Amino acid sequence: MNSNLQRYHDAVIFDDRTLVGPDSAGRLECLNNKFRANDEILQAAGNLRGEDLHKRLLFYTNLPALDKYTLERSRAARFLLLSFEDGGERPVFNSIHAMRVKLVGPIKRRVAAAGQPAHAPLP
Repeated sequence: MNSNLQRYHDAVIFDDRTLVGPDSAGRLECLNNKFRANDEILQAAGNLRGEDLHKRLLFYTNLPALDKYTLERSRAARFLLLSFEDGGERPVFNSIHAMRVKLVGPIKRRVAAAGQPAHAPLP
């Protein structure tokens, strides 16, 4: 058995919504696109009811996905639209509430002071 175990962390996100690490996988952009897309859908559909809600979700679902952000926006709208079509308004409102609870803000890259590491070493 090899006892030479090594860990590698590409990026770490802390409770204060900062990220450290090289982030070669592009998670910062991905998570912030999801944040912005969910926020846009919540703003567009959050106070609508019935057929107006259905039409707005359908509109956003059918917009072309031209980049990673608009793809996330379409996914969020499609998720809520399918919830609406399966169970009406209640599952949509429950999902909107859950999305709002999770919607804290964008993630920012943590920058260290001169001569300081951006984060403590991991155990």
